[in-house]
Amino acid sequence: MLSNFNHTTRRRFCTLLGTSALLGIATENLASVAQTNAPATDTDAISILVDDHRRIEALMNQIAQTPASDPTQRSQLLQQLIDLLTVHNFSEENLVYPAIRDIANLPGDATTLYQEQDQTKVLVFELNQLPKSDPDWGNLFTTFQNALLSHVAQEENVDFPRLRTAVGPKLSVLTTQMLQLRSHWS
Repeated sequence: MLSNFNHTTRRRFCTLLGTSALLGIATENLASVAQTNAPATDTDAISILVDDHRRIEALMNQIAQTPASDPTQRSQLLQQLIDLLTVHNFSEENLVYPAIRDIANLPGDATTLYQEQDQTKVLVFELNQLPKSDPDWGNLFTTFQNALLSHVAQEENVDFPRLRTAVGPKLSVLTTQMLQLRSHWS
């Protein structure tokens, strides 16, 4: 599946479709996600993303527990996950990964994080296209879930702490930029 895509092909695929087109997101759905999941005002950019991770993990667990005999529930939960991932990924790709590359001086990590997000976008696209009752859907979802959990672990255990240290007191600037970026969905 993904092993057949080289990095350039994946990047072109995701670039051509774009995050919103790839995931089939309606703007009004994103607005409700941003309002429903608005972070507390005393949090910083990294804490906002970690909070997103917890909500993403909770949705993935709900999806994993939803039986194939309930494709409607799978579809609804997947759409919620897609909505949350769209806002989250946009924040990371446009603000956090450039900061990881340039401020934390981890260009290799930033590149890897971009590539991993591209891979998960392809998996989400495939999940969204496949009938939710298809016998292969559960296995594909497990592949997606494992890839995303690995990505989250890398961010939370390595890249976010190093970014927090490197950016220091200027984290408030990154936080302001993130809140402004996310306000476009509310």
